[in-house]
Amino acid sequence: MVVYRGFLFIKLAAIGSKSEKPLYFLQAEPERKEDYSLKAQRDNPWGEDKRLHKFNGKKVKIDGSEEKGTIDVKTIEECSFID
Repeated sequence: MVVYRGFLFIKLAAIGSKSEKPLYFLQAEPERKEDYSLKAQRDNPWGEDKRLHKFNGKKVKIDGSEEKGTIDVKTIEECSFID
């Protein structure tokens, strides 16, 4: 398990289609050029991930594991970058 810190944000995929859905990302440390994708766990494949969605636009700390740029989120909580 690794701890990731950053800013969680959402992009919409397939805007305007029946497949439109939110995609979750973590903007991490400045030295990382690309954002991490966050593995969403939805009840509905096109709906929101209730656990991640409430952290949109906030600084977070995530415990999880990363594979090929995607973080499998085990726990998430709001934080400041100082703690």
